[in-house]
Amino acid sequence: MENEERELQRTGAHDASEPPAIPLVSMTIAKLYAAQGHAKRAIEVLQQVIASDAENAPARTMLIDLRAQEMNGEGAVAIAGNVCETVMNGDGSLLVRWGCTEEAVRRIATYGAELVIRAVVILPTWDGPKVDVHDTQVSAAAGEITLSLARFGDRAIVRVAVGIRYLGEFAALAHAA
Repeated sequence: MENEERELQRTGAHDASEPPAIPLVSMTIAKLYAAQGHAKRAIEVLQQVIASDAENAPARTMLIDLRAQEMNGEGAVAIAGNVCETVMNGDGSLLVRWGCTEEAVRRIATYGAELVIRAVVILPTWDGPKVDVHDTQVSAAAGEITLSLARFGDRAIVRVAVGIRYLGEFAALAHAA
């Protein structure tokens, strides 16, 4: 037994029953783990990257994408069964209806994430497009809300999605067509 342990130490090999310690913490390592199908390892690395640099937007985005994939279990951000639709009202408001599976809501709560409706309003101007992003946290798996868009006029382009907000980042579960 002692000889085996010495050999493992000498060669740098590790016992197959225990994963080796994470040697480096970087986005590159996280991307490698994710590409190789080791999402849990990638998440561990990303959490360490974010702990040392809370403003690291690429790490935060990758983390939320991996969490969404983990919630789905199929490697895709969208979770089957979620819907989001919009209906423009004559008064300049937008009716948003959404529905998420109870499983999606349960998993979102497990990670301490939030379920939100995100509306992105794009207004063309001579100085280039102006973009406004509005998030509304919702607690119900299904429902509807009305968004007032009158202040943007009839030239506004609006896109709406229901999704996960985690660590300040957003990942869509479903979006309106």
